[in-house]
Amino acid sequence: MKKPILLFILISLFFGGYTPVYGVEGIINHLPTQPIKKPRVVYLKWGRKLLCDYVWRDGDTIFLVVHGKEFAIGYDPKEIDVDRSFGTPPKGAAPKESKAVPVVALYEKSGMEALINQIGGLYLSGLAQHQSKLPPELFDALQRAGRDAYQAAKMRKQALAIMKNSCDPELAQEVLDWLLSPLGQKITALESIQFSPKTLQDVQSFSKQLQNNPPPQNRYSLVQRLDAATGASEKNVEVALAILVQTATAMQGAISKGEKISVEEMRRQMTLRRSQLEENAKKATEVSLIYLYQTLTDKELERYVSFSESETGTAYHKMAFEALMGALSGAAEENEKAVSKILADHARRKGG
Repeated sequence: MKKPILLFILISLFFGGYTPVYGVEGIINHLPTQPIKKPRVVYLKWGRKLLCDYVWRDGDTIFLVVHGKEFAIGYDPKEIDVDRSFGTPPKGAAPKESKAVPVVALYEKSGMEALINQIGGLYLSGLAQHQSKLPPELFDALQRAGRDAYQAAKMRKQALAIMKNSCDPELAQEVLDWLLSPLGQKITALESIQFSPKTLQDVQSFSKQLQNNPPPQNRYSLVQRLDAATGASEKNVEVALAILVQTATAMQGAISKGEKISVEEMRRQMTLRRSQLEENAKKATEVSLIYLYQTLTDKELERYVSFSESETGTAYHKMAFEALMGALSGAAEENEKAVSKILADHARRKGG
């Protein structure tokens, strides 16, 4: 009876490798629970092969630190080809050169499209606040011009062109790996609504709640690190000023000659007040970040901060902001030309 049993075991090992003995859960359970440096090969289900310096598990998440990088990306075990993964790479193995990642994939997964879709609404909302000061026909013309200039499809095209020119393949692949991870997708979903009218209103209410119920110091420190790593405060000032200048430019048609100031003078005054604006923006940004990421655990937020502070994260946030501002500047330039013509026509009709 011993020979058939032994034969069965040998056949099982030969045809099924180690999986029938340990199973997927067994393989995962054999991973360390702390980051210990040991080179391993990991295959993602969508075909990406990673050479990792660190691989460990924490609960239901497997963390990887790709060779040469300083941040970890967490994956659900279902996203990893466990049967092929976690072996020691061949001696002298090096990461293969990254294939070009379609910029549109990076654009879509980053959540930038959701942000760009909200910019036109921000401009029109600012313009609407001055509707009572403008003649109806002038307001309608300015509104149409703004809606056309800040059209999401146009801004999308410009943002993609900027990203294509500034994004190297290795950076794109690393960022896409992060964005496709469970935490990356979770954060993108949270960030995609940050400029929506409802979120802006909710943040104001949330700010009042924080006065009596501030976050723990550790949480607040993480938010401060994230703000510093991403430059969120400074970037919010840039976006706000760009939209404010455009709204104010459109309003020149409703102001008497004695009260008018040039766009250059307006920008000069804003530059003088920039330090105060940045201080206010820093406070507002911290509240916004605490609100946006309130559903993240401290561990999840720490991982996002680590990614943002890394060389890859810094380059990614810089590239994304340049693309956003480039699209905004292009729309603003188009709108400024249209507004100038509208105001000139209005003045001519008024004078005639």
